[in-house]
Formats: sequence, C-alpha cells, structure tokens
Amino acid sequence: MKWKKLGQVFNPQIWDDGFHREWMNSHAQCTSTLIFDDYVRVYFSSRYPKDENNQSTSITTFLELDRNNLKNILRVANKPILSLGGLGSFDENAIYPTSVIRHENTVRLYYAGWSRCKSVPFNTSIGMAISNDNGVTFKRYSNGPWNLYYAKCLHGRLDKDALIQENIFLGNPCCLQQNIFF
Repeated sequence: MKWKKLGQVFNPQIWDDGFHREWMNSHAQCTSTLIFDDYVRVYFSSRYPKDENNQSTSITTFLELDRNNLKNILRVANKPILSLGGLGSFDENAIYPTSVIRHENTVRLYYAGWSRCKSVPFNTSIGMAISNDNGVTFKRYSNGPWNLYYAKCLHGRLDKDALIQENIFLGNPCCLQQNIFF
C-alpha cells in the first residue's frame, strides 16, 4: 500500500457544526480506524479544557470521512464513545483509542487508559471495551486494566478468568485478529 499525505483533515478547535462539544476543546490524536462501505470512521482522543490545576483529561470520540474523499467530513460524534473511569481507576484521566476490531456482531476497542501520578506525570494501562451498536458507543469489558500478553483466548472469546491482572506499565496495544486469536 502506498500512503498519500493529505495534510490536516480535521481540527477540533475550529470545527463548528452548531453543536457544542466541551470535551473536544483541543487535540485529535491517537487515531484508529474502522472501515465501512461508504465511509471511514476515525476514532481519536480529544481534550477537555484545562482545569484549575492546569491539567487536562482526554476522551475518545470519532468522526466519519467520505471513503472516496477523505478530506470530506460527513459526521462528528456528538458525545464521547466511552466515559472516563471512576476515581482511582486506571483510565480516570484519559482514554486513547489504539485498535478497533470487528468481531462477530460486536466491535472491540482496545485503548490506553491513564491516571495521574506523583513521581511521574501519568501511568498507562490497557483496557478493552465492546460495542453492540457498530462502534458508536462502548462498554468496558472490565473495570480494571489487563495485560494482553497473558490473556488467554478461547475460540475467539476472551476468558475473563484467565486474565492476569498486573500492576506494570503497559500501553498503546496494537491488536490484530488472526483466525480465532487476537
């Protein structure tokens, strides 16, 4: 495949379709795509305005581009696809999409969630969420982070009991499906 540079396609700071998206104040980063017949859905992370401590949080949303003209924006989601995690959770402060995969009648979102720390700016862990509406909204598979390297996969289905929870730095998973394995 030969890549063609298109230049900037979308800027959340100047996008105006009449719908206010407070959570889309800046950034369109960490993209992952899902291909449809007529359009390409591009998932990305965007940021809320900075808080009183000059800290920002990032949330994932999407836009859809005309498959025949990738500079033509057809739709920008009106809400995030997944809410931030709760207080103290691994994805309390950010959710970045890293891989989006269709599986049977669902869409799986593998993402990097992060939480702020004292000794380092943040810690990143891996999360997964599942969509039953073709990738418009997602629900967490688990409230905790998990290590993909140790997850067992049985006939294409994740075995929650086989997931080994580890408190180590992991982030930005790239997941591919090969036959029945991820």
